[in-house]
Amino acid sequence: MKDKIICNKIVKLLNARFTRLFFLSICMLSLPNISGAAIIIEKDHQSTKIQYEEYKVFVDTSLSMTFNEIKENKEAFSMNYGKTIRNQNANNWFVFDLYNLGDKESFILEFFDPHINDIEIFVTESDSIVDYHFSPEGYSFDFNKKVIQHKNQVFDLILHNRIKYTVFVRISSLSNASLSARLSTGRYFTNYALGEYFYLGMFYGVIFIMVIYHIFIYTSLDEKSYLYFVFYLISGVLITFYEDGMGFQFIWPHMPSFNMWLPYFFRLFLPLAFYFYYSELIELKENYPFLRKLLLYMVVFIMVIELGLGIFDVSSRFYTFSLLFLFATTLISSLYLIINLNYKPAYYLLFGNSILFANFLMLLLRSYKIIPSNIITVYSFNFSFVIEAVIFAVALGEKMRETKDSEISALKIAKSSKDKINRELEYLVDERTSKVIEQKNTLEVYNQHLVDSLGYAKRIQEMIFPLKSVFAKNFNDFCVLNLPLNVVSGDFYWFYEITSEEIIVISGECTSGGVPGAFMSMILNTELNSLIKEQQVYNPSQILGILNKRIFELVHMDRSGQIQNDEKLSISVCRINKSYKQIDMASANRSVFFIKNDLIDEIKGSRNLLGSAEAQKAIFETIHRSYAHNELMYMVSDGFARQKGGPSQIEYSVERLKEKLLSVNKLSLSIQEEILTTEFHNWHNGVSQDDDVLLIGLRF
Repeated sequence: MKDKIICNKIVKLLNARFTRLFFLSICMLSLPNISGAAIIIEKDHQSTKIQYEEYKVFVDTSLSMTFNEIKENKEAFSMNYGKTIRNQNANNWFVFDLYNLGDKESFILEFFDPHINDIEIFVTESDSIVDYHFSPEGYSFDFNKKVIQHKNQVFDLILHNRIKYTVFVRISSLSNASLSARLSTGRYFTNYALGEYFYLGMFYGVIFIMVIYHIFIYTSLDEKSYLYFVFYLISGVLITFYEDGMGFQFIWPHMPSFNMWLPYFFRLFLPLAFYFYYSELIELKENYPFLRKLLLYMVVFIMVIELGLGIFDVSSRFYTFSLLFLFATTLISSLYLIINLNYKPAYYLLFGNSILFANFLMLLLRSYKIIPSNIITVYSFNFSFVIEAVIFAVALGEKMRETKDSEISALKIAKSSKDKINRELEYLVDERTSKVIEQKNTLEVYNQHLVDSLGYAKRIQEMIFPLKSVFAKNFNDFCVLNLPLNVVSGDFYWFYEITSEEIIVISGECTSGGVPGAFMSMILNTELNSLIKEQQVYNPSQILGILNKRIFELVHMDRSGQIQNDEKLSISVCRINKSYKQIDMASANRSVFFIKNDLIDEIKGSRNLLGSAEAQKAIFETIHRSYAHNELMYMVSDGFARQKGGPSQIEYSVERLKEKLLSVNKLSLSIQEEILTTEFHNWHNGVSQDDDVLLIGLRF
């Protein structure tokens, strides 16, 4: 009974297969023959690869024939015997028939080569009516104009059941484009495309992570090998961007003109980047200069070859041959380093070079159609590049480890030598420390004497300055802000009562600060006493003229009459008549400020400095000015305005000082003195004081 059931099943199966084969034979015989037997889409069809032998081909070298002319000359089509487009300056027309026996009607026609420049599809129903016409697309058109935006050339076909369709394909390509194509269902195509994009995404993700990682290491260690390795990774990615079509889809979709020259440009980088990386890793410049020159000549030759491919349209096989030769050379050199020097990074280089050599050999064999084109051979460069990149990264790490070990060994030797030297130095240090301590004590005593002397000099200088009680007697309000740079000051002020109603106030500044300036201020005090108190010269301009010549004679001339130094003086002389509320003033390279009704007036004197050789013929002018009750007068040295500080370390400036004086002019001068002192210290906080500072404020 069991045997009978099995026999019945076998008979039913044979009957079903016979019926199906018989029906297919009838269909095949009933189809008009244009391109040979039609491609039958069976019921359970998911994917059918369209073999290049199933095309019929016609080459339009005139580039002018229309589709209708092509369709009317079907007898001109002949069998196709090639896997690629060989007529690059022509319209290559291909035709094949499709017949759908399945229950699905929506299909995807895909041409695998993304580098086709111009492809156009026409589909006719029953060899008569144009059912579909797909606009041209390819590497010569904007990517976003594709109906199905996939890196390959993809077209959506509707094939109704039991109707014969004839597909006309026009291809014009500047390269030997592959004719490999496939007809598949939408689900199959989607799954395949997602898987392909997933693996390509993993490839680019791994390379991207490696690039970022090695850039970070380069910035941390400043080791050129890592930078050259990044350069090499980027050059490889640029090539794959073009080869797999991902660059056109995601990087430059609106610039199809890039597809014409970018492959040649990208391929220039690969051998050059590899040369820099390999030379730096092996340190060819220091250890193997001959091999370095040889590799450099080879790289230059390869780059010239690549330029020739673009200019003279030479076959790209020459470029592949050249790269094979380059990687063979580096492979042999790595083997030499292993055998003769046992250089550990060379093991990784040998392995990586072997993978690269095998990859380009596979590309060459595939170009000659010795091995088939499938996912392994098509994406061999991607696979090998990732593996080789990981190996080369390990080689870099191994080199850094060996370098570190060498440095540690050198440090140990250096430490041993240093310990010996330190022991010898300790004896010398102990011997000399006692001498240093002795000298230090001597310097401390000397320094204390110097400080005491400066303090005494300061007290002497303060003794010759006018007492504050003299100012208080003649003015309602006053202040004297005196901030020496180095204990004693080169800035000075002088006061004399001619009568109870008439006084002279003088403020000056020596170009030398510190001790030299203090000595000058004492000399000037003596000269002013003689000139004004004894000789009774009260006119400000006459005072400046006589002082100008006297300083030049006293300071600049030696006994032979030769100029010895360049000491100069800026000064303001003010003669104040309280009865007439009149001020007569003369200045040498100095300004006097007056504030009245919240307005500031700057009185500028002569630009000449007293005592200079250039100023000996200068004429000083007396300026007459009246003043009002409660008006303020400020006599200021340039130390305040020239002090550097603030957030930007710039000079305080005269304009900023004017604004500050205006902002506090309503306050008493004693309070102004406190505010201005705080302002000065806050401004140069963190910066040393540049010069002596003197500011005399008087309120009438």
